[in-house]
Amino acid sequence: MQNVPRKHHYLPKCYLAGFTPSGDADDFLHIIDKRTGDRRRQRPKEVAHERDYFRIEAPDADPNHVERKLSELEGKATTILRAIDQERTLPTGADFSTLIVFVSFLAVRVPSTRDMFDDSYETMMKFIARMAVATPLIWKSNVERMRADGKDIGDVTYEQMKDLVDRDAYRVVPPENHFVEMMLKTVETIGMWFARREWS
Repeated sequence: MQNVPRKHHYLPKCYLAGFTPSGDADDFLHIIDKRTGDRRRQRPKEVAHERDYFRIEAPDADPNHVERKLSELEGKATTILRAIDQERTLPTGADFSTLIVFVSFLAVRVPSTRDMFDDSYETMMKFIARMAVATPLIWKSNVERMRADGKDIGDVTYEQMKDLVDRDAYRVVPPENHFVEMMLKTVETIGMWFARREWS
């Protein structure tokens, strides 16, 4: 049976290993909980992960495709990071490109960035909702268009929808693949910026 990864690390184990005394992923990290102040020791594999964090939903696609590709990248990055530590010099050529991609993902794969993407999506969709109920005529036009597209919106009235939007009494949940799509787009932009910098 194929191994299905469910524990997805938003901070790679190879990166966390660098903060252990030995630099080994089997060694222990010394962790301080910022909210409670509690201190504990845990191995890199035991922290900075969420279930199905990079999972995608698409027809005929492996739900863990992104997680597997990130694991491949992290495997290459582990060798590069160890070489940097030993030789005290940056790589060149393909290894430098791999390092840039790895660092770019570090910047955008964390929960705080995911929350930022989600908040931006919700803000945009709520703006669109306010425009959709700006007047009864605009609402009627939107309803007719949605029904023509085969979308069932039930028997909700303009007054009901306007009240809901005005009270901001709802949440907007991004589509399943929103975070992964935004992460990949942002990595491309950040990667180009990183690659243009002078590193030493």
